[in-house]
Amino acid sequence: MSFVLPLLVLATFAGPAPETNTPPAPSNLDTLFDGFDATLVLYEQHSDQTWIHNPAKSNIGTLPCSTFKIPNTLVGLETGVLKDRDTVIKRDAEKFPEQDWWGKSWRTDQAKLALAFKHSIVWYYCTLADTMTNKVIAKHLKDWQYPVPGNLTSGFYFWIEGNYGVSPVDQVAFLRRFYNQELGLREKTTATMKDIMILEEGDGYRFSGKTGLCRMPDDTKVGWMVGYLEHRKGLYFYALRLEGKEYSEIMKHRKPLVRKLFANMELL
Repeated sequence: MSFVLPLLVLATFAGPAPETNTPPAPSNLDTLFDGFDATLVLYEQHSDQTWIHNPAKSNIGTLPCSTFKIPNTLVGLETGVLKDRDTVIKRDAEKFPEQDWWGKSWRTDQAKLALAFKHSIVWYYCTLADTMTNKVIAKHLKDWQYPVPGNLTSGFYFWIEGNYGVSPVDQVAFLRRFYNQELGLREKTTATMKDIMILEEGDGYRFSGKTGLCRMPDDTKVGWMVGYLEHRKGLYFYALRLEGKEYSEIMKHRKPLVRKLFANMELL
């Protein structure tokens, strides 16, 4: 079931006006997500309108998986552990030995930030978190009104294991605060983050985002696609979460579903 509402829990931000007075709205969300355990929160900034598919789950938190690389990267940039998109982190082969299921981009002795973010290189971000410490990360999360984990044990990667929870509503609220420079970040931090989040650019639009995939303690597989679409017709923030039994099905559909959502709105 889908709803349209102003979602008053999210603050309204100013921004450049779109070329049209009425930014395109989604339609037939129930049809788009038919057959999926999907939750979507979509917000258009200029019209201050929110659309929600599966509202019963929109405020329920699950592991954020690799979408947590967004706040994780921001902490790294703000603390100076990360300098720019080319910051190199070396892999500790004893702590993070190569695994059979690793993709090609993970099978390296070192990686740069932009590549690690794009390909969700877990060992890069676990090393980053160990360098910054969970307590420092948690302090920034609290300041940014992002859900704070309960377990801050060193070496415990709370965003991909345990009972830590971030909801689709949380994701969109945070992305809006980040995009509209409400987090008190340095300009270079914001610029670097926005740069590495870009997925594609075209005539009159820029599509940015981050995927995530992991397993909850009850063995439910969780997949995310979160980000924003800057378009001459509007500014959209989105968070799609898919839940299921198989990683492969979630991986195959999360990004195509978001693209189809915007394609149906004639934005991509």
